[in-house]
Amino acid sequence: MGSKLRHLDVKGSDAKGIFYLRNYQNALNIKRWSRNSHDVLIIGAGFIGLELASSFNQLGKNVTVVEALEKPLSRILGDEASSYFVKMHEKKGVKIITEKFVTECIKDEKGNLKAVLTKDGTKINAEMAIIGIGVIPNTTLSHPDLKVERGIIVDQYGKTSLSDIYAIGDATVWPYKGKLIHVEHWEHAYNQAKVVAHNIIKEDSEVYHAIPYFWTDQYEETFEYLGHALSWDKIVKRGDLNSGKFTLAYLDKDNYPLAVLFANKSEKRADVESFLEKNSKVDEVKFSNLNIPFKEL
Repeated sequence: MGSKLRHLDVKGSDAKGIFYLRNYQNALNIKRWSRNSHDVLIIGAGFIGLELASSFNQLGKNVTVVEALEKPLSRILGDEASSYFVKMHEKKGVKIITEKFVTECIKDEKGNLKAVLTKDGTKINAEMAIIGIGVIPNTTLSHPDLKVERGIIVDQYGKTSLSDIYAIGDATVWPYKGKLIHVEHWEHAYNQAKVVAHNIIKEDSEVYHAIPYFWTDQYEETFEYLGHALSWDKIVKRGDLNSGKFTLAYLDKDNYPLAVLFANKSEKRADVESFLEKNSKVDEVKFSNLNIPFKEL
């Protein structure tokens, strides 16, 4: 696989009822165990963790999410979007506990999970837990001349630093707007594979230039994100977060767009892609004006 799971390495983490979601068999195991579980704990409030919280909540489970950060998803989406996600889950009855680190898993007499302890001594009852604390690029295949920087470095054609060797997917970092980036999403592996196939048949015949994209569905809501912004200078808003239909653009210091988050089909993906490809300076007044179609911005 292109990436490896980060594991929770604490006392009692071998308890029965602790799971990771990585493949189909993992999903089946989680489904089976959940049939006899009511208190479900999610460790990690990333997209996978929150999607699981949504699913278990809709199955009538008592769901608690524990997150190390103060504001879930804020590093990716900013504080305002983070607050939206937290409120969305809390309105459904999910309990989100932030700035807590799980330090111990407590077992019952059968070796099954019954609770966890956090660093400050908080005890959270749980009959099962799913760990979603991220992944690490799988760079175990190595060579003295293979360049690695978080992941295996590939160029715009998918080539590694080794002659005639290509790489794709979660194991890689690739150039985007002059920087090496890493995005964990199946669409990239799929699209990179097509580009690499062309370049293996005819060397340097196709450049990989897809705009990074991911989406998440939680409850009846859907969120899409295009672009790549590990940092930004400002966020401009279109629409109303209270309505659930909104668009956020992440801008650099000169008001050029780096990325866009659009919620509940507030915009069309093709229009957002065109907006980012144009890479024009954003007029904040026009951007917030819903009377101006997004494709005309």
